[in-house]
Amino acid sequence: MAERGSRHRMIAVDVDEAARVARPQVTIPWFVLAPVGALAVAAAGWLLMAGPAALGWLTSPESQLADALGLASRVLLLANGAVTTIGGQSVSIAPLGLALALILLGVPVAGLAARAAIDETDDLRGLVLRVGGAYAGTYIVFITLIAFFVPETSVIRAFLGSVLIGGISGFWGVTRAVGYDPCERWPVRARSFPRGIGVAALICVGTGAALLSVVLILGRERIAAIADGLGGDGTAGILLIVIQLAWLPNLVIWAMAWALGAGVTLGEGTLLDMNGTSLGFLPSIPVLGAVPDPGPVPELAWLWLLGGVLAGVLATLVVTLNRSSERFYETSMTGGIAGILTGVLLFVLAWFASGGLGTQRLAHVGVRLGGLAITAPCILGLVGLVTGLVVGLARREWPTWRRNCAETGQDSSMQRGGEEEQTLRR
Repeated sequence: MAERGSRHRMIAVDVDEAARVARPQVTIPWFVLAPVGALAVAAAGWLLMAGPAALGWLTSPESQLADALGLASRVLLLANGAVTTIGGQSVSIAPLGLALALILLGVPVAGLAARAAIDETDDLRGLVLRVGGAYAGTYIVFITLIAFFVPETSVIRAFLGSVLIGGISGFWGVTRAVGYDPCERWPVRARSFPRGIGVAALICVGTGAALLSVVLILGRERIAAIADGLGGDGTAGILLIVIQLAWLPNLVIWAMAWALGAGVTLGEGTLLDMNGTSLGFLPSIPVLGAVPDPGPVPELAWLWLLGGVLAGVLATLVVTLNRSSERFYETSMTGGIAGILTGVLLFVLAWFASGGLGTQRLAHVGVRLGGLAITAPCILGLVGLVTGLVVGLARREWPTWRRNCAETGQDSSMQRGGEEEQTLRR
């Protein structure tokens, strides 16, 4: 509020109101924002890969612009789960870094479309289905069309992967924007499971990130030597960094699986697990210089299993502490189920993080899925079972302990009162 005074009069001017009148608001309907936003997110993901590819084309006289842009399209399809051909080799390992970028870009875009539609209805569930479905549907159609026109690419896998990425982005963004809780219709006993499983999964992934950081630091000299051996100018170095960043989350998931005792294979003849490291042929990728030397691992490496133990404990605490039941067998069973479900989620993440870089020696690169299918549910489930049992027994004994403390306090008070009374009589 601003005021302007003189000798004869004073005029009050509402600056904010005047600004609102001077600048009329332009509202774009949600049914335009949702599909256009989905197209923009897919285009942004393509540009993230096309930019470095075009830079390489500018600095390499022998390359073709069409090949560079086609490579960007193939990497985008890889991020959506497709199998495609790069350099004459069938590649199926998805760059989870680009996939994560597509999801994180899509969440606020879908939320913007949801906020444009929130005044049209009070039915939040219907709004989530309409806006989220419009975003996801447009994204699915666009990615599937790209896969259809790119030769030697699996259209079906691109479709299924786009359903996952588009669905997560669209419905997650819309529910966050309008404050809709999809778990509110669940039974009360089941509502805390997603939170507990999410916490445990983050602990395991964080353990993998910490382990990867350690091995990258220890193997920095070998990584630098491989990078120098590849040669090339500064542009080639930038392209190499971008490519490795696109697949960096895959390495985190591999380290997580190693920390859970499952092990990682980097093609035929190369196996890394807690029993030791055996090396075969490895491609000249600098980040693979972090692979430890052949032989047994130090005994202290077994301490990385504590990450899975901590994840199981926290998952159980999150799930059981929100329940009022004091029966120890119920809390124990709940903790075990939470741990097993977390192990299943980690297995799914490892499946997405693994794949092939060819059809022969590198036909499978990534987590030993059979091992993780056993170790992750067993470790987390067993820890959850024991933690739930402890929580249940502690709840069972807590009322008795409090009652004993209260009775002890009353007895002490009565005893002090009697002693004071005897003192007064004397």
